[in-house]
Amino acid sequence: MTSEDNGFRLRILGTLKNVTSVQWYEFNAEPGAELASESHGKGSLESITLCTGNLTVTIGDDIKTVCAGETLRYHTDLPHKLKNEGNKDSHGFMVNLL
Repeated sequence: MTSEDNGFRLRILGTLKNVTSVQWYEFNAEPGAELASESHGKGSLESITLCTGNLTVTIGDDIKTVCAGETLRYHTDLPHKLKNEGNKDSHGFMVNLL
């Protein structure tokens, strides 16, 4: 799967039978790439573990950053976006609990 700008690429790692409750991805985001998502529903949670690079995560009006070696967890009951504002690729893993 790719973002609208084609710079944010996700590869599904989980099985299709679990996709309704758990979504597991490996991702790569080129510099400037942005992935925008609508709400995943009440009680949903997303976890990002970043291996390289930096990402800005915007959830509603709240802005957080995650750097290589860090994990960020946040509720996704609001529209949210991930953006690589750095000058090199960001690579990591994302798990969505729905």
